[in-house]
Amino acid sequence: MRLWAGLAVAVGVHVVLAVSASAPQVHHGGDNAAYLSLAHSLVQDGSYTELWHPGRPEHSKYPPLYPAVLAAMILAGAKSWGVFKASSLALTALATAFCFLWARRLRGDRVGLAVAVLFGASYAVLYAAQWILSEPLFLVLTMACLWLLAPKRGVDGPRPGDADSGSPGAGRWELAAGLALAVAAYLTRAAGSPLVAAAALWLATSRRWKALAAFAAAAAAPLSLWHSRSGGDYVSEFWLINPYEPELGQAGIGELAVRAATNAWAYVGDHVPNGLAGSLGGLAPAAGIALVAAAAVEWLRRVRSGPGVAEFFLVLYGGLMLAWPTQWAGDRFALPILPVVILYACASVARLADFCVARGPAAARRAAGRAAAGKSARAAARRKARAAARGRKTGSDALPEARLRRLVAGASLAAAVAVPAGLSWDRLRDTSAGCAEATIVGGPWGCYAPNVRALHVMALFAGDHLPQGSVVYSRKPRLFYAFSGVQSVVYPYSRDPSRFMAVADSLGVGYVVRSMWDGSEAAYVDPAVAAYPERFCRVAAFGASNTSISLLAIGPPVDADDEDAADPARPGGGAGLRECPSESGSTTPSQASVASMTVPFLRRSAPR
Repeated sequence: MRLWAGLAVAVGVHVVLAVSASAPQVHHGGDNAAYLSLAHSLVQDGSYTELWHPGRPEHSKYPPLYPAVLAAMILAGAKSWGVFKASSLALTALATAFCFLWARRLRGDRVGLAVAVLFGASYAVLYAAQWILSEPLFLVLTMACLWLLAPKRGVDGPRPGDADSGSPGAGRWELAAGLALAVAAYLTRAAGSPLVAAAALWLATSRRWKALAAFAAAAAAPLSLWHSRSGGDYVSEFWLINPYEPELGQAGIGELAVRAATNAWAYVGDHVPNGLAGSLGGLAPAAGIALVAAAAVEWLRRVRSGPGVAEFFLVLYGGLMLAWPTQWAGDRFALPILPVVILYACASVARLADFCVARGPAAARRAAGRAAAGKSARAAARRKARAAARGRKTGSDALPEARLRRLVAGASLAAAVAVPAGLSWDRLRDTSAGCAEATIVGGPWGCYAPNVRALHVMALFAGDHLPQGSVVYSRKPRLFYAFSGVQSVVYPYSRDPSRFMAVADSLGVGYVVRSMWDGSEAAYVDPAVAAYPERFCRVAAFGASNTSISLLAIGPPVDADDEDAADPARPGGGAGLRECPSESGSTTPSQASVASMTVPFLRRSAPR
C-alpha cells in the first residue's frame, strides 16, 4: 500500500463521517467562548487577559497555544462560529493522519490503516470535531509526537507483506521535532504534562543523556514561565473533593482512593468503549474490559522488550485520568489514549490468532506427519527447516492459515467496533440534519432547549441597550460576553443575600440575569431580590413562564433613613419589584440578529 493512499483513505473516511454528522450549533459550555475571548485579547493588545471580567485579570488557567491559533484565524479575518468550528474538524483530520503514520511505523501499512480508520470514525473523535475546544489541537500534537519518536520498525520489525518503513530509531530532526511537540502539547492543555514526562523517561531509559540534557534545557523556559504564571491553580483543583464546590475542601487519602476506583470503572466500563464505538448500552462494561485487557497484554510485552514514549505516556496519562475529579470524567479526556489502546488491542488479537494457528489441529497433524516421516538426517533437516520457516513467507501451508485466522480475527474486531459506531454515527447524522434547520432560524443556539436560547436573546439585548462599561451577573459569564460584548461575572454560589450584594458592589455589577438555566438562579438570585427589593428593578423580560428570562438592574445601597426608599414611584421601592424607567424599552433583538452566526463581540471594535 502506498503511503499517500493510506493517508487519503484514513483522512477521507474521517472527513466524510465528521461532515455528515456535524451540527452547526455552538456549544453551550463556557470554554469555547473563553478560548475566543482570550484569542481576541491577544489580537487586540497582545495581552492574555479575561476580557469578560470587569477587572480584566491575567488569565492563568488555559495554556495559550490554542488561543494563539484562534488569534491567527481572527487576524486572517475569521469572525463566524462556523469557521472556528471547521478548524476543529481540520485538526481532527490531521490527528487521524498522524495516527496512521504512527501505527504504520509500528505495525505496517494494513494495521496502520485499520487503526487510523477506527480512530477517525470513533464517536468521541467525531464529537470533538464539532466544537471550538482545545482537544483537537492537543490530539494533533500528541499523535505527531508519538509518530516522530516511535521506532521505525516497531518492536517486531516489518510485518509480512508490508513495505519496509526505514531504519530503526528517530533521526536527529525527528527527535528534536518530537520533543518540541511534547512541549507544545503541554502549552495546549495542562494534561500534556504526561507526554513531556514520557519523552524524558524514554530518553533516560534509552540512555540518550545528551538529548535529555538538551531537552531539559530547552523545555525549562516555556514550561516554567507558564507554570509560574498559572501558579498551579488548575492543578490544585485536582485535589478538591468537588471543583464546583470548593468549600468542601481537599480530598484525603481515602477519598482519593475511592476517586481512582470510581474513575477506573467509569473509563473502562463506559467512556473508553462508548467513546470508541458510540452507545453500546449494557455491553459497554464487557467490551471495555476486553479491550483494555487486550491492550494491557500488548503494553506489558512492549515494556519487557524496552518501553517507548507511547508506553510511558499510556501509563502516566492513565494515572492522571484516575486522579481526575470524577465530575470532569468523560470520553473527551480519554481521546489521547484511544489510538494507543486500539493499536495494542489489535496487536493482541493478531498474536492470539497466531497462537491459535500454532496450537491448532492442522499444526498437530503436521507434527504427527513429520514424526512418521522417518529417522533419516534428511527428514530431521526438513523438520528444522519447517520449524524455522513457520509464520514467515514460505511455501508451507502454515502461512495461508495464519493469514486467514488473523484476517478473521481482525475483521471480527473491526466489525465489533464498526457496527455500533455506524449506528451512533447515523444517530448523529439525523440529529445534525434537524439542528441545521433550527439553526437557520434560531442562530447558534437554535436547536437547544428554550431556556438555553433565552440567554442568547437576552445577551443580544444587553449588547444593544446597556450603557458602556456595564457589568452583569449571569450564570454563563463567558458566553454572555461572547454574545453581548458586555462584561459579566457569575454570581456567588451562596444563599446569603448579603454576600450576593457585597460582591456586586465590589465589582461594580449593575445588572443580573434571572433565567431558568439550571435552577441556580432561584437558589442564589431570588433570595437577594427578596431581601433587598428596594435595590432591584426589571429592565426587560422575555419568554413564557417556564422559559422566562429577565434582566434586573441593581441600584446603589439605600439609606435606611431615606424616605424615598418606600416610595412606590421609586423603581424597585415599595412592596414589589418595579419596572425600570427606560428610554430604549424592552424590544427583543431582531430575527436577523438572533439568526446571525457571526461572533457578536468580534463585530465590535472594542470590548464594552
